[in-house]
Amino acid sequence: MIVHQQNVADLSNNGLLGETMKGSKSKSASVKPTKSFVNQREYSLHTIKNSKTSHGKTWNTHVDHWQRANLVSAPYKLMVYSAYLDKRNPQAPSVVVIGAALTRGGPKVYCKLQFSHKKPILVVAYKRIINEHWNLKYSACFFYCALNKDDSKPLNVSVADNSQFKAAAILTVYDNKEDNNTLPHGRIALCVKPLHYSYDRATWFIEFLELHRLLGVEHFFLYNHSMGHAVEQAVMVYLQQGVVSLLPWKLEIQSQKEIRTEGLFAALNDCLYRSMFLFKYVLMLDFDEFIIPTGNVTYDKLLTDLTKIRRGTYQPSSFVFQNAFFYLYWDNDTTAYNEEPETPPGNIPYLLTQYKTRRVKNPMKHGSRSKFVVVPERALEVGNHVVWRVVP
Repeated sequence: MIVHQQNVADLSNNGLLGETMKGSKSKSASVKPTKSFVNQREYSLHTIKNSKTSHGKTWNTHVDHWQRANLVSAPYKLMVYSAYLDKRNPQAPSVVVIGAALTRGGPKVYCKLQFSHKKPILVVAYKRIINEHWNLKYSACFFYCALNKDDSKPLNVSVADNSQFKAAAILTVYDNKEDNNTLPHGRIALCVKPLHYSYDRATWFIEFLELHRLLGVEHFFLYNHSMGHAVEQAVMVYLQQGVVSLLPWKLEIQSQKEIRTEGLFAALNDCLYRSMFLFKYVLMLDFDEFIIPTGNVTYDKLLTDLTKIRRGTYQPSSFVFQNAFFYLYWDNDTTAYNEEPETPPGNIPYLLTQYKTRRVKNPMKHGSRSKFVVVPERALEVGNHVVWRVVP
């Protein structure tokens, strides 16, 4: 069941969207801002380590890296990132490997599952390409390594394009349900696609995290391809507070020309499995997107209320929200500060939610640039705007 409710605030200034809308006669509606302020403090970069939050909770996560699973001399690339035990279907348990491979064709992929108490199991993986790939050469994908019904969790899985496992990648297998049973279970987490192009809008970054924390997000999962110095300093603060998990993301496939932006769908689906059984709800947004409840103070109350009005006997696996654009090239709203942003003598920080309060009047249809909140243990595959597959 998919529940449709509320709006996404999407502040866009890139690509065809900005160019297409310039000079158009789209109707707009204003939203009054409230006054707020963001301060930046500098901290030195150090090792990723999550400490306890102010609420006494901490959610440490394992750190993974992209690995090549075939010989460098091969005419193609086979990449893998992380591996998770999935026993949600007790009749067909498997190890789910998050990876990237040729969109069409390619070799067989083999899994060697290593156990502590018995001999390894060798299986041919079932490759499933993640839906959104733009027909580029490479796509994010799942490799499903089948287990027997009575198998315990493997220690690790070797992945290769040959049964001799030459140049294989070796991944630790994580069981989120069992590995996290001693950790405090959170209510709401948020996943963001990989930071890239040396992302360095520190004020917007802080605004994004702080607004979502006010709305009830307890933890953020970030994937770092590249970030600028200012954002790096801000990230360190949140790492020290235990608010953020920062995962390295160096995918050796050319972004946009060979694969969708930095393999973003591998990151989103890794985040799905990484947060599974640890958080009840997970938002998946970009740094210029905000899901704003109407008539509810927090996400928790919003989602609880929406669940109560569901129809039928099934529990919702995702909540889809309509999108409305707040274009950056439209005039600033100076209600909150009575002056333009980042201009002397005040140099007011350029907060999106304070200055960009005018949106297109009619939100887009559900499924078109929409965003969603997912219940992780009920989903099998997520995209950028919808949940593609759910548990039967």
